[in-house]
Amino acid sequence: MGRRVIIPPVLRKKLLQQLHTGHSGMVRMKELARNYFWWPGLDSEIDETARACSSCQNICCMPQPAPLHPWDWSEEPWQRIHVDFAGPLAERMFLIAIDAHSKWQEVSIMRSTTAEKTIEKLGEMFSRFGFPEQLVSDNGTQFTSQEFQNFLEINGVQHIRSASYHPFTNRAAEGFVQSMKHALKASQGHGSLHQRLNSFLLTYRNTTHSTTKATPAALLIKRQLHNSLDLLKPPKIKDIVLLNQQTQVERRKQKSKGKTFPPR
Repeated sequence: MGRRVIIPPVLRKKLLQQLHTGHSGMVRMKELARNYFWWPGLDSEIDETARACSSCQNICCMPQPAPLHPWDWSEEPWQRIHVDFAGPLAERMFLIAIDAHSKWQEVSIMRSTTAEKTIEKLGEMFSRFGFPEQLVSDNGTQFTSQEFQNFLEINGVQHIRSASYHPFTNRAAEGFVQSMKHALKASQGHGSLHQRLNSFLLTYRNTTHSTTKATPAALLIKRQLHNSLDLLKPPKIKDIVLLNQQTQVERRKQKSKGKTFPPR
């Protein structure tokens, strides 16, 4: 069981609702829960929670994507990224970049999808993680423009174009796109588009990926992203020792107060 917390019945409903905040689906809810807590019948209750969500049920019957044609796994973080646009959704397009190694996702909400705006948003992403060695895209006009080609060439990035009949870069990220669309549609009415996207990304990055058997956060930045579920974790031994030491010091101070010594 590791350091997972066993949750008493009175708190379980609240935690199930918290798990479902990002509308990430049954599988990811279970994966996320396993990192933090447990109780008998947890998986079944997660299934029931997801099935009881009318928004999720209205969306879950969408057609499944065509079979995937996977790329070779990149051996280093941020070595090869796959980029494309998804949408429109909520009258916006989304620029998505996915790291082929960690499956970490960067998503920008776009008002315009010109080459200039695409370069601007990718530049923001690259300022955080550096320039990749390879960038994979389809043959969209933004990506085939001379301006975009110059941007990649100047920064030493090899551009790989996927076949035009393979939408979303050979479907390397199709599963993520479908999950994102599902979450944003199901969470309508619960915060702004940016808030709902941030909530989904935090959950997705912290959840074990089916391909790597690790979380995107662990593979890219070598740690889990802190979130509200961390409040459930029991304190570390170091924290317990420090607390006990502080308590002992305070007790000694209290005992030393008020002591008087008679004059000789």
